[in-house]
Amino acid sequence: MQKKINNYILRKTGRTWWLVNTAETENYIPPIEINETGAEIWQLMSQGKSNSQIAQELAVKYNIDEKEIMNDVEEFQKQLKGKLE
Repeated sequence: MQKKINNYILRKTGRTWWLVNTAETENYIPPIEINETGAEIWQLMSQGKSNSQIAQELAVKYNIDEKEIMNDVEEFQKQLKGKLE
């Protein structure tokens, strides 16, 4: 089971992945659309895996250099940081 990260949970509608804020707030917080790779990274993050574990798992799965995947993971997190807080 996935856990929430900063009150966000991952949902898929059709072919689109969304990060949905589940916090009760007075103001509407729109969902954040992410791509399939981002969704896969998010799922692994929500399982409590470290960046290195995520990079290692995806490198094996897709036969890509682990350092390249690590850069992608860190860039994904950097792009989301401002949106999730």
